Amino acid sequence: MNQPTRKHIRLPNYDYSSSGSYFITICAKDKQHLFSEITMTEAGVPQPVLTALGTIAEDQLLKLNERYPHVSVASYVIMPDHIHMVLHLQSRMDDMSPRADLKAVLCAYKSLTTRMIKKQCPHMKTVFQTSYFEHIIRNQQDYEEKIQYIRNNPVKWYYER
Repeated sequence: MNQPTRKHIRLPNYDYSSSGSYFITICAKDKQHLFSEITMTEAGVPQPVLTALGTIAEDQLLKLNERYPHVSVASYVIMPDHIHMVLHLQSRMDDMSPRADLKAVLCAYKSLTTRMIKKQCPHMKTVFQTSYFEHIIRNQQDYEEKIQYIRNNPVKWYYER
């Protein structure tokens, strides 16, 4: 059976362990609605309400900085079938030991989240799609656009469904 060729989205010769901000999207396998439901708040604003699996995903996301002190989560939203986040990576002051790059951080996040979800739902084989989408944030305007996209994503979802 012929499988489609996977596109490599990483920039060649770019150091993904260097200081910078990254907009990331991770999708649920087969776009299953696993992580949240978008509901209208009393204030009339659509917001995600996390499922039990979404709570696990959020908990593991918030623990990234404990596991990787050079990584911080600037903003995120957990949607029904995907997660958006902006991550900051800081360079080390010393070059003595290797640091986890973006790929290693995201692979660990997906792996740990999957492991915790499988404890709750042993029947699940796969939680996330292979790989992820990443965008290197290039300047302040780009950063602000990505943060606004994250904030507006539940509203867009609610009205498009």
